[in-house]
Amino acid sequence: MALTNADDLDSPHPSCIRCGRCVSVCPMGLQPLYLYRFSRCRDVGMLRQYSILDCVECGCCAYTCPGKLPIVAAIREGKQRVREEPS
Repeated sequence: MALTNADDLDSPHPSCIRCGRCVSVCPMGLQPLYLYRFSRCRDVGMLRQYSILDCVECGCCAYTCPGKLPIVAAIREGKQRVREEPS
């Protein structure tokens, strides 16, 4: 496992500081900060527009996030919503 217990990614009050680190490390060239936001507000149209299904859920975005956002969890939820809602 690459992460240890010292790399605790949970935070009681995660918040995006719009630093762009998640965007710069995304191997798929996506914008995880927007995928996170649109997933949280359940905007399926924007999730499709920002190609959420192209995310490989590697976790690079969450690992580099100084705000400790649960980005990958939100992306998984967003992907499920996109798959369930007809286009």
